[in-house]
Amino acid sequence: MSAESELNAQIRGLKSSRDTYQSRLNKLNSINANMDGCFDDNVVNVNTWRSNTELAFSSGISGAIPVAVIAENMQGPVEIDVWNDTYLSSVKNNINSEISRCQTKINNINSDINSIQARIDALKDDEE
Repeated sequence: MSAESELNAQIRGLKSSRDTYQSRLNKLNSINANMDGCFDDNVVNVNTWRSNTELAFSSGISGAIPVAVIAENMQGPVEIDVWNDTYLSSVKNNINSEISRCQTKINNINSDINSIQARIDALKDDEE
């Protein structure tokens, strides 16, 4: 097998590896994007429901002392941003770390491919 053929085989292997990392990166980016939208929507929904219920209590039976106490209690705790939850935050950080690792691998593989391609081009120039 000639040197050029061996180098081309290396490039094919590297491209296959790069495609695998690219596929993984695409999936991770999709998960990351979907997590943000899904969780943020849930927080908004819970807070909207709480506000609407509080308003219904306050306006529906205003003046009744027990209802006023319930309405006041509902004003306190609100659903906080999901990324303040340590478990979800940890998951997001791990996904972001894996995204970064995959991108670094892809960049390194692209650099290796370019280096091998330069060697192939040099071999072709020497033959001419």
